[in-house]
Amino acid sequence: METVLSRRVDLINLKSFTADARARWMSLIVALLLILSILLSLMVGAVSISGSELWSVWMHSVNDPRLELLYDFRWPRVQAAVFAGLALGVAGCLMQAVSRNKLATPDMLGVNEGAAFAILIGFLVSAVSLLAVSWWIGVLGSALTLAVILVVAKGVGWHGQRFILAGLGLSALLRAAIELMLSRQELSHASALYLWSMGYLSSRSYQLSPLIWGCAVLLPLALLSQRAIQLLRLDVQIASTLGLNVQRTQLWGLCLAMLLSGLAVGVCGPMAFVALAAPVMAGFMWGHGRISVFGSALLGACVVLWADTLGRLILPNQELPAGVVCHILGGVFVLWLLWRDR
Repeated sequence: METVLSRRVDLINLKSFTADARARWMSLIVALLLILSILLSLMVGAVSISGSELWSVWMHSVNDPRLELLYDFRWPRVQAAVFAGLALGVAGCLMQAVSRNKLATPDMLGVNEGAAFAILIGFLVSAVSLLAVSWWIGVLGSALTLAVILVVAKGVGWHGQRFILAGLGLSALLRAAIELMLSRQELSHASALYLWSMGYLSSRSYQLSPLIWGCAVLLPLALLSQRAIQLLRLDVQIASTLGLNVQRTQLWGLCLAMLLSGLAVGVCGPMAFVALAAPVMAGFMWGHGRISVFGSALLGACVVLWADTLGRLILPNQELPAGVVCHILGGVFVLWLLWRDR
């Protein structure tokens, strides 16, 4: 009997060690992929910059007019894509884990739409620029939207059905209100606002500080909370027996997700499917049954960065907003997911 138990313990330890080794290798591979994607995004576009020119910029040894393009335009939008992707990937991971449902993401539940709606109201009411108010009004709009959803759904629930349905209904209402507000504006204002609402990442350099500092504070908190949130995948009685306060953990995860998504929307506008795709891909790569906040963050950054880079390359002499490319990639991803799980 003791021999059988020792063999089972050894098998469990071996599986745990194998899963941890796989997670470490996946983290290294995706981190390298993100670095390569950043370099590629800096190099390609209407005006190409070679690898040697990038090295010259790093060493500050060459004065070239094209370097202004790199410093003033490409590098800020690369930063915006990376940090917005980090925030959205982690927000989606937390919401999916809290509700135990893959569809529970900030864009599906209307949290992103609530942030966008609040930002547009703040811009129209005040006389300041859109990007000057969006970072904190976006967080406020996300918080109010999440509060309404929780009140209507009477909590998160254990599988999140009412939570998701309430979010879908509120998301549709908010999107209709945003379209109505845009249709009532002058053509010049409406064009700029519409580009922002589609996830256009150009000229974000003077708005990145709140997002960067927010990620610096909130991402470590999400990583520290991963073990507790992982227990939410168990049965509620088992999780409670292990000492987990289920409702408090759910509320904590939702608050972190709300703050991250509100900051991301304030920079890049509502970006669909990133929060859905990044945690699901992390689950495939890191192993089923595990949530990976770090993996979701890296993959979210990669997705937004790829979308922004492809948007500059798909059409000649034109640029597609990153949000539009995310819609395309996200639609293909959801169809593939349904086909795979049929």
